[in-house]
Formats: sequence, C-alpha cells, structure tokens
Amino acid sequence: MVLSGDEGHKKKPSSQDGYPEIYEAFMKKAPILLWLKDTKNNILKISEAAARLHGKSVDEIEGRPLDPDLVEGLSDQIGKQDRKVIRLKKPLLNITYSWVIPDTGETVYVRMNKIPVTNSKGKVTHILIYGEDTTEQKETEEALRKNVARNKALLKAIPDMIFVTDENGVIADIKAGENQLFTKPELIIGKNIRDLLPADVAGKYLHSFKETIQTKKLQMFEYLMPVNGIPRFFEARLSADDRNIIALIKDITERRSIENENLKNRTLFRTIRNEIIHSLSDAIVSSLPMNDFYSLVHSGLSRILPAENLCIWLYNEKEKVFTRAGSSHNIEKTLMTSSNNDLLRYVIQLMRPVIYSKEEFTGVIRDNNLKHEGKIPAWWIGIPMKTEGKYIGVMTLFTESAEQKLGRNELETMTLVSNLVAIAISKKNTEENLAQQLDFLNSLMDNFNDLIYVKDLKSRFMRISKTFANRLKLSDPAEIIGKTDFDIYNESHAKEAFEDEQQIIETGIPMIGKDEL
Repeated sequence: MVLSGDEGHKKKPSSQDGYPEIYEAFMKKAPILLWLKDTKNNILKISEAAARLHGKSVDEIEGRPLDPDLVEGLSDQIGKQDRKVIRLKKPLLNITYSWVIPDTGETVYVRMNKIPVTNSKGKVTHILIYGEDTTEQKETEEALRKNVARNKALLKAIPDMIFVTDENGVIADIKAGENQLFTKPELIIGKNIRDLLPADVAGKYLHSFKETIQTKKLQMFEYLMPVNGIPRFFEARLSADDRNIIALIKDITERRSIENENLKNRTLFRTIRNEIIHSLSDAIVSSLPMNDFYSLVHSGLSRILPAENLCIWLYNEKEKVFTRAGSSHNIEKTLMTSSNNDLLRYVIQLMRPVIYSKEEFTGVIRDNNLKHEGKIPAWWIGIPMKTEGKYIGVMTLFTESAEQKLGRNELETMTLVSNLVAIAISKKNTEENLAQQLDFLNSLMDNFNDLIYVKDLKSRFMRISKTFANRLKLSDPAEIIGKTDFDIYNESHAKEAFEDEQQIIETGIPMIGKDEL
C-alpha cells in the first residue's frame, strides 16, 4: 500500500487534513477493528471498536505510542510483528491474539491483518492494522469442539454397533468393537447390505429403510443371524437424517437368554402355584381341621413365597378386633399385632388387595393417620377376605429386605389362596352350625315323649325318636332305617299313610291334626 505525504507525520489527523467526515463516522460506528501506526509505534488513527480493547477512548489513544503494559507479553509480540512487516515490506495475515480488556478483565479473541504502507520511494512509512473480534466465533468453535469430543466419547461408550448407510443400503461408515464384526471395517464400507447379510435379514433392513425415510420415525426390529456358526439375536434401531440412515445394532443374545430363563421361572412359579391351589381345594373338600389347613397354607406357600412372614387375621365384627388365626412359627418376627387394627381395617375398607413398598407403606400410615407398631416392612401385601357377602379378615405377607421384592405374581397368588382360606372358614362355620343343629335334633329325638320320625321322598324311614323305637319294641332306632310302613303295619294303614305322605310331597301342603288308629 502506497501512502503519499510526510512519512514522519505524527500529528493527530483531522477531517481538514484529508479525512472526510464520512470516514470519521465510519470509524465511530463500524464494529471493525482498525489501527494506523507509524514506524515508531505511534497510533495515528484508531476505530472506536479497537479503542474499547485498550479500555480507553479514541482521544486518549490517538497520537500516542502503544501502551507497553497493555497485556503481559502482548506488547512485545506486537512490536516484533510490526518490525517484521517494516523489514520485509510484506503483510502478516490472520494473526490471532488473546486480548484481556484492561478495565473489565474480559478476555476476547481478535484476528488481525498487518499491511505495510509505503511512500512513492518504496519506504514503509506506516502500518495499517485491521481485523475483527472473533470471540463469539471462537466460543462457537470451542463449543463445537467440545460437542464433537463429547459425541465421540458417547459413541465410544456405546457398546453397540453403529452403521451409517444411504437409502439404498450402501454402508458409508461403521463404529464397532474389535470382536463385533465378522470381518475388517474397510472390507465392509462401500458395500451394500444385500451382499453382507442373509437375504431375509437384508430384506428387513431395506424395508425399514423405506419406512424410516418416509415416516421420519424410529424403526425397530429384531432378527436372528449366525455369527461364526453360532446363532445370535440382534436388535436394530433405525433413524434417518437428510441424507443417511443411522442403524444402531445391539447384540441381545444374553438378554434373550435371561428373558427365556425368567420365562421358565415364571412357568415354574405358576406350576407350583397351581399345585398349591389344588392341594388346598382337596383339603377343603376333605374337611381338614382348620389348624391343619392353616399349616397346609404355610407349607404350600413357603415353596414360592416368604411364608414365614405370612399371617391370617380374622375379624370379630361384634368386638371390632382382629385375632391371628394362622401365622408362621416365627411369630415374634411378625410386624403386625392385634393392636394394629387400623391398618387391617383400612385394607377391608379398600375392598381390594394392596401391595406397598416401604415408602408407600409409610405414606399410607401417615396420610390416613393409622396406628402401627413395630418395624416398617420393606414390602407388604394385604388381602381382604370375604365370604357370604361380608369381610371376615385379612391375609398379610411382608419382607424385611428390599431385595426380597414382592410383586404381581405374589399378589395374585396371595389373592387366590386368601379366597380358598375364606371358603374353608365359611365351610367350617357351616359345618359347625350343622353340628349344632344335629346335636339339637339328637337331643329332641332322644328325650321327647312324642312319636317323631323322618322319611325320605319314597316314604322310607330315615330317623325315628327313641320313644317311637320303644313303641315298636326296637332295641336300636337305627334298625328301622330304610324300611316303610308296609314293613311294620297292616296294608290298609300303610297304604293310607303312604298316600298322605305322597300328597304332602307333591303339594308341599302340611297335613295337621289328622287322627289315626
């Protein structure tokens, strides 16, 4: 660049010295960084944007040398570069500085270009420095760099294979571990998946490619493929950008194995549960004593549940209290006592089975102002028992360890068993009522002086009173069971009695006050 005039000019330029007013306005308003220096390091002209970097005004800088204390080490660096421009008479381009603004301490990044200005004799008389604040660009680049580094770290941390393909299935890039590919990556890139995968698997990929491109939605499918002769299960997740399809491939063979094992365990659980239900059903039919029935419940459930913490609580509606009808032998570990009526009554009020974690159990106690004595269980199940239209008690189960989790299978099993317990209790109550009625009937038959008998629908004797047996001169009333009036009376009387009884059976109308000889 050639500049005419006095090369030793140090006076602050003005608009009268050849700088038009538009230039002055430009220097104030434009965000450009601009310095004009002579060869003795004096700043003859500076833009307001550049002056802000010095922490001073334009008037405080123009006509003075560059402050040697501007930035530690920066003044020396600037001086060396300026001398190089003067010596070589060549520009220095794209010089980047890390600049600390004195009055704020803020660090900014600037990129400068230094151009030598010569006179007509070719001597360097000035240096024109112009540039731009690249702080925002630098921060963007740094954020991008960190983002790229983070993405690389994330990709590296992902144990799955990643394939990038075009819409036709040609592989553009691969990310995979050393032992995940059946060949070297460079032998795969550029090839179509049709040439690398079995036809059925490749077909699934290509079909999903189309769906991904058309819908812009994530596509997922599973497939089985032999690797080194060993069948392996894979899961593919496909997404698309503007040009490529990204496939995340996960080897799920181990997961499938665990799922199959869990399925076997669930099947075994259901098998044992069915055996328990059948055993308890048989016990109900055989009228097993209730204490023995409770023991059977505990021994059966102990095969699949922590039954040592199982309790059966019966509700006394008259006294409004619960009593333990059946529990484990380890009663001292029971988290519930008869004084915990509140929680048991709460379960009955809900009229449905409940399962609580420790936090949920604590919340129920707190939110409903319920009383509870003893430890807070890790898991707790409560099942209301109902029979004949009313609730008769609650079956509970708890664990003290969070690792011994109770879930849906345990809840369903407890519900099934509690129903059988309710049936057994109802049957026992019915049997006790029948026994009481039978005792009453026996007392009636043995002690009344009247002639009492009971016949079936064919007019055969089923039961007669002791007085009637004595009248018939029988040593044991049971001797007449199965016989009719024709076996003990004359035919005329027997026929009349038979016809009367059949009439009562057919009409349901009692016959009262009839005299017989």
